[in-house]
Amino acid sequence: MNFNRIFWLTNIGLAIYFGVWVGLQTWEQYLNKSVVLSIRRDHYSWNTSMPSLTICPNYERISRNLFDIYAKNNKIKDDEKEDFYEFLNSMANASYATFKNIENFSSTDSVLNRLLITPNVYIRIISKLTEDKSQEDKFDTKIKNINDLEPIAVVRTLTDFGICYTTNNFLSNNLSTSFLLSNIYPDMEKYHYDVDKIMYVKHGNIFDGHLTYNFNGFNRLITIYLHSPYEVMNVAKPMGTTPDTMEFEVFSTELLSEPYLQENTWVIQRKCRFHNESNLEHFPVYTKNLCLSECRAKLMLEKCGCIPHFIPNRVQNPKRVCNWRELKECATLYEDMFIEFRRRLPNGTIEFIDCECMTNCEDTEIVVERIQKLSGASDIVGSLGGLVITKKYPQVRYYRQQLFTFTDLLISIGGAAGLFIGFSVKGLLQIIHHFTWRLLTFRSEP
Repeated sequence: MNFNRIFWLTNIGLAIYFGVWVGLQTWEQYLNKSVVLSIRRDHYSWNTSMPSLTICPNYERISRNLFDIYAKNNKIKDDEKEDFYEFLNSMANASYATFKNIENFSSTDSVLNRLLITPNVYIRIISKLTEDKSQEDKFDTKIKNINDLEPIAVVRTLTDFGICYTTNNFLSNNLSTSFLLSNIYPDMEKYHYDVDKIMYVKHGNIFDGHLTYNFNGFNRLITIYLHSPYEVMNVAKPMGTTPDTMEFEVFSTELLSEPYLQENTWVIQRKCRFHNESNLEHFPVYTKNLCLSECRAKLMLEKCGCIPHFIPNRVQNPKRVCNWRELKECATLYEDMFIEFRRRLPNGTIEFIDCECMTNCEDTEIVVERIQKLSGASDIVGSLGGLVITKKYPQVRYYRQQLFTFTDLLISIGGAAGLFIGFSVKGLLQIIHHFTWRLLTFRSEP
């Protein structure tokens, strides 16, 4: 009798153990191995998106005309006016790599105090005194992107290099200066040039031949960033600062997702995020570079006790914004940490900081095949900018797709439970019936 009990208890225990073990293995597969990258080669039917350009002016971002009006309305003294203009212009050009270049004048603090200008409003004043040249009426001085007489949207965006201009991008409206500071989308009607529809992202296929666009309207000195149309610029990866127009010949490969992948999977399964799955505090959409931008701000908050003025701070619990002295004196000490995410430990070794930023579920891998400075082009065109050319098209495209679905999970766990312990839905209902309905009816009998 004892032997039979031990035998069956052992068998049942082993059956439950292996059933649970197989179920956990199946659950781990569902969480971590259910989404894969597949390669597709039907390239004749694709439209490939061209890369995006973000260009930041490096010279006199603050408008002289707007500043003169501001100085007159606020009664800034003549002997303070030029110094205060230089200060504001240096703040407009400030980034993690240029905080050390912020101008310091003896009258700066007195003017800021007299005008009640706190660090919280630095970026609003800079935005107010910076002309949006993408919406100018005069075509010759307008910052524009024209291809075959068709306009491609240009939006003034707020970046880690202050106020810049972005074109050929899916996210530009959500990252525009007006939206991040005031929750107002830019007025796109001013871009139309008598054309009914404006193009946000230019794309083409192998039958279209060479694709190109010309992003111009800048003067003197510019910093250019080339990036995916699904992304924003990374302040640590400029293509260069130049007084000339730059031409980029590029080759792009897109990584996309199958339909309904977002609805049918969790972020932990995909190991990536879609734009509308933002877990960021300061930005309404998610991209990996925006995550890195917020990581830089958090590191600066940790080291200096404040965040840069160009980080959108329209959040539920606003962070303290650095004043100009903190930017110049504190942030400069940690330049490598903020830009490259590396810090030197006491023993002298270099440690890289992991910001735990997931990749984008949809993105473009860009290979720059040729870069050329078009010296003298500004004399012909009348302005600086960036020229992007696509001559070759990809023959493969990567897709994220789910191979192991929730239905597969249920079948696998149900099969394992049935194999090891004879479990079934019918058996579950019988157990529920036995311990509920039968128990209730038994108690109600006289």
